[in-house]
Amino acid sequence: MGEIKQRQGQRWLSVHWLVVLLLLAAAAGAGSIFWAMPSGATPDAVIAIGSASAAPSQQVNVSLEAQAVPSPGVGAFVVDVGYDPAVVEAVGCQAAPGFVCNVAYTAASVRCGGFDPFGRTDSVSLCTIAFRALGQMERCGALTVAVAELVDVNGALLGHTTSDGAFCMDVDGDGVTDVADNCPSAANADQTDGDRDGQGDACDPDDDNDSLGQTRAQAAGGCPTDGPPLPTFRDCIELFVGTDPLDGCADTTTARDEAVDKMPADLNDDRKVNKTDVSMMKQAIKANSQGNYDKRFDLDASGRVDSTDLSILNGYANLTRGKACSVTP
Repeated sequence: MGEIKQRQGQRWLSVHWLVVLLLLAAAAGAGSIFWAMPSGATPDAVIAIGSASAAPSQQVNVSLEAQAVPSPGVGAFVVDVGYDPAVVEAVGCQAAPGFVCNVAYTAASVRCGGFDPFGRTDSVSLCTIAFRALGQMERCGALTVAVAELVDVNGALLGHTTSDGAFCMDVDGDGVTDVADNCPSAANADQTDGDRDGQGDACDPDDDNDSLGQTRAQAAGGCPTDGPPLPTFRDCIELFVGTDPLDGCADTTTARDEAVDKMPADLNDDRKVNKTDVSMMKQAIKANSQGNYDKRFDLDASGRVDSTDLSILNGYANLTRGKACSVTP
């Protein structure tokens, strides 16, 4: 009697392996049978695909797994992973030992299948799919899981649920997807945003926001805008005159008590832009005309201290009306 059961089991396993191979080779639309978990039943397994991100043309691997599989374990399975061909293309598929996969099952899906007469339990690796990123900035596409077959070693259906993933573009390759990146075109894995304006320091032209919304265009000099008007006291200007591009306000109200000034127009570093700064600028213009150039007063990085710099300074004095700045951005 035991020998008869053993033969029956072997016959079932052989037939099922043939079914798995046929399902793997089946063309799109061939009408494979899909088994679903009965309504209200407790799932035996979760069939899950991971998520990933990559820069254009970069290739990454994504794993397909069956999780929390009870004894006697997975006997045979066929699972399809769909993807958005506008975002990625599947370029390879490595099945787990003893299993097989078809990377070109359809133009937008990969099929993984397998058979184990002894069953596999707990967390079961099914296959690993290699995807190459194709999409444009901020594009994301779903990685979907569809189970065509999932049975245990005795041929009984395993109740299951599925968990989809996503593949998102990461144009600058810093590990942060474009949709969540505060500088999607400039690598900044730390996402530092000193002035908390939503634009990361790596791509923010004015990291401390001390331009206060004022912009200007300049074709020449040490910091040309090379395009539309940019913040007046963008980082380039601050580095040129020697102020701190990451801090927009003096630490104290005492004039000239700090080694590094914080705001270019606050010439005496007392947290205010007022008539004192205007007076200092006029003296610097006079000194420049006598051959004594001081780049600390060259607010447009033009190579000279002149009426343009005084005009910039007056603009900030009028804008702030001599009120003290805040020490927090």
